[in-house]
Amino acid sequence: MQRKIEERKTDFVSQGTENLISKAIRYFQTHGLRKTLARTFLEISRRIDEKVAYPAVIPDKPIETLESPHIDLPCTGERVLPTQKNDCFYAHLSLYNFAKDFIQNKVVVDAGCGVGYGTYYFAVNGAKAVYGVDISEEAIRFAKEHYRTPNLTYIQMDCENISYHQKFVDVIFSSNMIEHLENYHAFLKAIKDVLMDDGILILATPPLYGGEPVEDNPFHHTNLTVGEWIDILSGYFTNIETYGHFFMTGKKNKNGGPYVLDFANAPEDCTISEKDFYFEKVTASSYRMRTETLTALFVASGKK
Repeated sequence: MQRKIEERKTDFVSQGTENLISKAIRYFQTHGLRKTLARTFLEISRRIDEKVAYPAVIPDKPIETLESPHIDLPCTGERVLPTQKNDCFYAHLSLYNFAKDFIQNKVVVDAGCGVGYGTYYFAVNGAKAVYGVDISEEAIRFAKEHYRTPNLTYIQMDCENISYHQKFVDVIFSSNMIEHLENYHAFLKAIKDVLMDDGILILATPPLYGGEPVEDNPFHHTNLTVGEWIDILSGYFTNIETYGHFFMTGKKNKNGGPYVLDFANAPEDCTISEKDFYFEKVTASSYRMRTETLTALFVASGKK
């Protein structure tokens, strides 16, 4: 099953003795200053981390009780960390909760799994087998040490080149990853090769409609609109379902007042969970115009 799994090789962060400055110059020529600075920071952090001892392993603890310090993971402002359990964390986790009905007794790939908290969520909530795939060596290493269960496997792999020797996957889940890819078509072509004929893709990405200000995020390679994603996915799948992602709770904030969602709040100010978010199917035509959704969420089936 893992015959073709190889260590990732990219044009910037690669194994070997190539000089960091030379790589940064080459990357700058293609990607510009902001992305080069961001990637250089991550590479320096990774090299430092390799010399730092990792914290004690916490075996098989659920998300609710994992509290070990993430001293081995640099804070980039982009990665969601399970020790920062604020509104943003639970909004992300709610996407995994949405997918639970689709993954029961299924073989699942979590493409862009990060540190593995959501991958583990699948593994302990009904999936037959789960494979967490991410390009980040440090994220995969952390996931292997902190989120373990017998039906869960982590693989360091570039999501643009997901490769197995046979079609065996029932569900590909990918949350807020595809906008990080330079070649999203390579990802969509690759997953078609590993998905079973009746397999599905569950894809989440930022809900852009055009006209709104878009943050100059050095980690994002695309800022495509919801309508553009529908058109792109339609080139690979015959059936595209679109869902709205919403928040509603009767819980109070820590001061006893009405709860107002705040993705920048501190964990100690958060009193909600992933179950305080809900999802509703929305027609594609309405979705194209504008839907006030927290996430653009697609369920695609019927491979072309």
